[in-house]
Amino acid sequence: MKVLITGGSSGIGGATARKLQEGGHEAVVFDKKEPGFDINFYQGDVRDEERVEEVVKEVEFDVLVNCAGFYELGSIEDMDKETAEKIFDTNVHGYLNFIRHSMPKLREKNGRIVNITSVAGRVSIPFFGVYCGSKHAMETISDSLRREQDEVEVVIVEPGVVETGFNRRARNALEKYIPNSFYSSQYRDILY
Repeated sequence: MKVLITGGSSGIGGATARKLQEGGHEAVVFDKKEPGFDINFYQGDVRDEERVEEVVKEVEFDVLVNCAGFYELGSIEDMDKETAEKIFDTNVHGYLNFIRHSMPKLREKNGRIVNITSVAGRVSIPFFGVYCGSKHAMETISDSLRREQDEVEVVIVEPGVVETGFNRRARNALEKYIPNSFYSSQYRDILY
């Protein structure tokens, strides 16, 4: 099996890539940063549709694992437009870039798409609102894609909290809101 993994340099994507290799499968990683392990690697950002299209044309794969992700914590009220857009651009539009360009190839192979969403796509949590929204969007998009066609299997995986550093970075982003936020005391409770 040949698998293309977005966000496969670290975290859940990196663990997936290493596990697939250990199992004798051919894994290819697409990520902004180079992985710290030996694997076929393509550098790029899932938000860059031209780069996505270029890599999808070049790489042979039977399975697409969409695992690239970004988020920061913050209330709906505090979160600036740029951060909210980056969350949706990465977690939704980045996945869609790969899906759109991969479907013809995967259809020919009766392939599979695995979208890594999150339990946060089903349960809303205070200060995770925009992230939860992005993950819920991918849950419903995946459900629709599954029902639109029969040739490509569409799977979602909904992990909970996994200790990868991803959550720590998102939590630390609360620091910037503390000086002027209505929620400053709640942010301090989370951080300290």
